[in-house]
Amino acid sequence: MIPDISNPFFSRLARYIERELRKSGYAVFLCDTEENTAIEVQSLNYMRTREVDGVIISPVGQSNAHLAKMYKEELPIVIVDRYFPNIMLPYVTSDNFKGAREGVTYLLENGHRTIACIQGIPGSAPNIDRVKGYRTAHERFDVAVDSNLIVGDNFGERNGYLQMKLLLSRPKRPTSLFSVGNLITLGALRAIAEEGLKVPDDISIVSFDEQPYSGFLATPMTTIAQQNDAMGQIAVSLLLRQIEATEHTDPEAILLPTRLIKRNSVRRL
Repeated sequence: MIPDISNPFFSRLARYIERELRKSGYAVFLCDTEENTAIEVQSLNYMRTREVDGVIISPVGQSNAHLAKMYKEELPIVIVDRYFPNIMLPYVTSDNFKGAREGVTYLLENGHRTIACIQGIPGSAPNIDRVKGYRTAHERFDVAVDSNLIVGDNFGERNGYLQMKLLLSRPKRPTSLFSVGNLITLGALRAIAEEGLKVPDDISIVSFDEQPYSGFLATPMTTIAQQNDAMGQIAVSLLLRQIEATEHTDPEAILLPTRLIKRNSVRRL
């Protein structure tokens, strides 16, 4: 179960998961919850009635009671990417905090002091960790964080477009952008182009999520890469371990390191 099949990150992740499960003789039902918790709950209940062997889910990230309930009822569940730090459920995710801190540090090292942050869903764990990394990088350089520059409310392209439009309309526009997701970045790039501006001459960008197209944009994008394939493989291993276990096992939490890929989207001031 994934929150947005149109997002290349999740479609690639689903592909890795299906490939790994096929090796073990399992068929996969794929649900797109459309970033909607109600659809997520409905879909999970449907999976339960179909007596599936287990569920791998990247949740919307704003509610977890339904997942905890199913796990307590001994339905094998693994959370991937968007996890919940306050409940005991097995999960595998990226080290979003360190990845964001490294990306924003790179902007600060290149002289940027007015760095906007277009965020995703505010209550989701990856977003919380990435914004925390953004703030921590500023603290290390003794640069005050302007909370008015932290904007946005979802991981979609339109969010990136609208927020970038607003940021560029400010009397003192930011010199750089930290985008917490690949679709946000695409929307921001459209807004920048419409304003007749260029990356990195007018605004520098570091984006979370490496994509196959990242190096082929008009200005190759500096990104924070996640290990999509490893995340999928580990999620499958955790799920199969639950399915094959003779008794309920303690949930495991796995954090995967990210990697900063430096290209041409950051200008030194």
